[in-house]
Amino acid sequence: MEGNDDVPGLPEDTPESVARKLDAMRTPLEIDAAFDRGDPYVGTAVIRLVFHCEDFDTVALRVERALRSEDFTTRERGCTAAGDMTRVFGKLSPGIYRRLREMGPEGQAEDPISDVLTFVPFRGLPWWFRLRKARSTVARFCYRRWNSLVDAGDLTTRSAKALLSRLRGHDPE
Repeated sequence: MEGNDDVPGLPEDTPESVARKLDAMRTPLEIDAAFDRGDPYVGTAVIRLVFHCEDFDTVALRVERALRSEDFTTRERGCTAAGDMTRVFGKLSPGIYRRLREMGPEGQAEDPISDVLTFVPFRGLPWWFRLRKARSTVARFCYRRWNSLVDAGDLTTRSAKALLSRLRGHDPE
């Protein structure tokens, strides 16, 4: 049945149609309306808002709303927006910190939590993030020391084997 365009179906999203949908969500009020109607591209619009809006409180409200969304993709884009907020503003709102803590570091919030620990000054962190930062710093220190010891032990072992081999009159490897 070639040429039968009368069959109803879901329209395909083309790059042009997606760009048009995103262009319709430029202001915070348009983004709020997109949240209300459950637009699948609202998370992407929130990310764009982080970079184009200078009002921290306006951006923080939309990012927190994206983090609380029932839609997985919108929540994921909210996590990206939270990470971007730490880079742009150097801080997050208490609601976003709380939501990232609820989501936990092993799930969707792993990357924004890492961004928070990297780009927000230690004194600007809530207590939970301060503990996490201290724990990761200590763990990194111990890991480096352990690797240094292992490397030193490996070097010592190879040197001792080479010395013993020469003393016995064998050629080392």
